Amino acid sequence: MKKRFLIISAAVIAVAVAGAAFAAPKSAKELAREKKAELNGTQWAVTVRPAGSRGSAEEDIITFAKGKVNSQNLSGAGFPNTDFTVRVEEDGNLIWETMQIDEDGNHVFWRGDVKNGIMRGMLSKRDSRGRGSDYSFVSR
Repeated sequence: MKKRFLIISAAVIAVAVAGAAFAAPKSAKELAREKKAELNGTQWAVTVRPAGSRGSAEEDIITFAKGKVNSQNLSGAGFPNTDFTVRVEEDGNLIWETMQIDEDGNHVFWRGDVKNGIMRGMLSKRDSRGRGSDYSFVSR
């Protein structure tokens, strides 16, 4: 009786494991929702450098909280926290994006990649007249 119970138990476990292995893959939307939830509640210290060789680097803190993103430096310059979108590439690379607009109509566009615990990305600033500056950033 014990032997039969062990064989049946082993068979049930094997079927359960095999079923899990063949479970339907997550949709891109589900995966992005999970990754956004993982990013939410995190804070990243980044170094922001002007594109090209002009200007000096500055330090900033990017915070993801309550479904919004915030730059410490840009918040001080009048840019509000904004919603952000997330997508996940086939290689697992997480990409987030957002746009911030201040009261004067100046725009900031963010695009960041998170892979292996490192965030890298681009930041584009455009004033209300369309003049702009581009920057790269990387987490420290």
